[in-house]
Amino acid sequence: MSPHRKWKSVKAAMEVIEVVASPPRPAERRAPVRCALARVLLALALVLSVSPVARAQTSISIVTSSRSLTPSQGDYQTGFVESLAPAGGIRVRVTTTAPAGLILFVGCTAGSPPIDMSHLLIRCPTAGSLIPTYTTITSSDQALWAAGGPASSEDVDTDLRIINLWDYPDAGDAGTTSYTNTLIYTVVEQ
Repeated sequence: MSPHRKWKSVKAAMEVIEVVASPPRPAERRAPVRCALARVLLALALVLSVSPVARAQTSISIVTSSRSLTPSQGDYQTGFVESLAPAGGIRVRVTTTAPAGLILFVGCTAGSPPIDMSHLLIRCPTAGSLIPTYTTITSSDQALWAAGGPASSEDVDTDLRIINLWDYPDAGDAGTTSYTNTLIYTVVEQ
């Protein structure tokens, strides 16, 4: 075996180990066996010192941290109020280096007093949307958007619609009442 042979895989190193593990040779042939053993140990050291593959980096940042929807008289006539992207929706920025991309999930927790979750609808108008039409939000994670490969940075919008406005009375003489819910976004590498 040439001392200039490059080790490209564990299989090549294992073949050399099999040669070294062969039955003992006469005393005059021990020097070449020791050289082969040294090459095997060097090969194993090279194979074992290969750097691990870099881990994918994934992040999420909330661009629009809150949104207030105040219904007008026209909204009460249609029965809903909505907040549309890009100016009125909720925007999050996702970034990943994962080769298979990522999935963005959204869930909801009730505030005090809460918006009934069956009255809070969401949709994602961003390309890659998994919820392109208004859908009732739930407390568990719903797949909202997906990227099929690494994206340097992508803004993902969520449109909001609250229906059945007449189910939310004001507190009498106190004026308006604020009903709240919290959207929770989670990103998962594919």
